[in-house]
Amino acid sequence: MAPEVIVAGESSVYDEKADVWSIGITAIEMAECAPPLYDLHPMRALFMIPNNKAPTLAKKSKWSKEFHDFISQTVNKNVKKRHDSKSLLQVCLFLLLFVLCTFRLYLLLLSSCSTPLSQV
Repeated sequence: MAPEVIVAGESSVYDEKADVWSIGITAIEMAECAPPLYDLHPMRALFMIPNNKAPTLAKKSKWSKEFHDFISQTVNKNVKKRHDSKSLLQVCLFLLLFVLCTFRLYLLLLSSCSTPLSQV
């Protein structure tokens, strides 16, 4: 959940940039076989998301500069600096990169996660 959604309350408004945050978090989860803060109680994690720095990939050397850039553009805690869906789509390589990374991450997920998919 995006930080602005957590702290929004009922009177605040947020936009599609919260969904862009979710894309970045999903990419991290696929890369690392677990979402950021997975080891914490869910309520504790919700409290920490707005207060912690933006999540990054743990094994930096394992991933390309482009993938790191994608993560930093999608999980930027400053909503005004976070890319919106239109600006991400305007980057020609975004779709190709996302599709290729998703496929590669899916293959890595299959080969490196400890829980077999048949048990999920």
